[in-house]
Amino acid sequence: MGTVKITSWNVAHLERLTRAHPTAKERRRRDAVVREIRELAPDILCLLEGPAGEAGIDLVANDLLDGEWVAVKAADGNYATRGDQWIWFLVRQDLAARASLLPVGTWDAFAGVSWTCHLWGEFTEGTHRHYRHPQVLILDWNGLRVEFIGLHLKSKFINQGERLWRD
Repeated sequence: MGTVKITSWNVAHLERLTRAHPTAKERRRRDAVVREIRELAPDILCLLEGPAGEAGIDLVANDLLDGEWVAVKAADGNYATRGDQWIWFLVRQDLAARASLLPVGTWDAFAGVSWTCHLWGEFTEGTHRHYRHPQVLILDWNGLRVEFIGLHLKSKFINQGERLWRD
C-alpha cells in the first residue's frame, strides 16, 4: 500500500444520527453524512463530536456505515473524555489489524494532565484539563510507526469579552 487517505470531520452531534427513531430532518442529515463519507472514501477517518462510548461508535460504524470502517478502540477502555462529544478514529477493514490507540496515560506523561490558563475571561489564573482528550491513532504503515493526533479545538469565545477586559 503506497498511500493513505486521511480525513478529519467535525460532524456536530453525530450521536443524534444514530437514534432509533430519527426525525425526517435527522434522516436527511444522516443520509447526507453517510453519502459524504463514502464519497470521500478515507482510509482513516477522525470523527470529532462523535458519540459517547464504544456502543455509540459501534452504531456509527456498523449501522450507518455497514461495517466498511472499524472503530479503533482503547485497549484499556480509557478515553479520558467527558461529555457526550468524543473523538474517534475509524479505519478501513484492511487497516484494522495494524491500528491501535495510544494510551491516554502516555499522552499525559509527555504533555501533562492539566495546565494553568485564564478561563472564560477571568483575570486570575486557573487550572484546565482536556474536556475531549486528544486521541492518537498508531498505524503500522509499511513497517513504520505513524501517529495521527485527533484533536477537537474549541473556541473560547466569551460574550461581551472585550467589555470585560476594558472595564
